[in-house]
Amino acid sequence: MNVLIVSRSERARAWMRRALDPAWEIDESTNGLEALKRARDEGDYDLVIADETTEPFGAFGLARELKILPDPPAAIVLLERTQDTWLAKWSGTDRWLTQPIDPFELARTARELLAERDARGPTDAGLGRDDVAIVETAEAQTAGVERYPR
Repeated sequence: MNVLIVSRSERARAWMRRALDPAWEIDESTNGLEALKRARDEGDYDLVIADETTEPFGAFGLARELKILPDPPAAIVLLERTQDTWLAKWSGTDRWLTQPIDPFELARTARELLAERDARGPTDAGLGRDDVAIVETAEAQTAGVERYPR
């Protein structure tokens, strides 16, 4: 399994690395922009774990952008507070955990999520180009509108 962990804090990245399966290949990124670029360019990550305080491009924006990729990795966001659960849902992240996080819970959640992903394949959380509701809405809104010739 290829995992990308994202945090501006070296200490947090080290904690995540220790919590995960030592057999997994784990890469690190210090911010969301770098992580997104790596996921787009390399495209071989099975899982991305990002803490909420990732800057300059936050974990929620990262999760949302990841789900638009053609073969999106699974995503876990580590929340600082329970009030941000709605942001995790909005971002399309697959799972979220709230501080304080038990390292065994993170490892178990990662294993379960990867097992689910292997069973059903990657999902785009309804944010990708195959979202029927978005396509139908766009077609309805542009029906009868003349388009510029290409």
